[in-house]
Amino acid sequence: MHPRDKKIYLAAIILFLGLFNVLDYFFTLRALAAGLEEANPLMRALVDTPWFDFVKLLLVPALLSIAWRVRTHLGSAAVWSLVGALMLYGYTILHHGRLIVAGIVPLFPL
Repeated sequence: MHPRDKKIYLAAIILFLGLFNVLDYFFTLRALAAGLEEANPLMRALVDTPWFDFVKLLLVPALLSIAWRVRTHLGSAAVWSLVGALMLYGYTILHHGRLIVAGIVPLFPL
């Protein structure tokens, strides 16, 4: 693969990870307000603490920024890990969408 192509693919992966992270944050807040609980056991312990917002809105984007800055040194295992994370986030967003379509979680506050 040409290095330019790898850079474009990695930029797209990181961009979508960031976008999915923000969507997951807002959809999770809607789900929590509807009485559901955080499905991620690591994040569940942080709900109702300032750390929840910190991890979702600062830590994840900071890690993505670091991945972009060291992109020339990322091995294929790291890139595939990002692809795996993207797939998991994609599934998470689809799950949130299913909850919204089913009427379990409102998309907008009442």
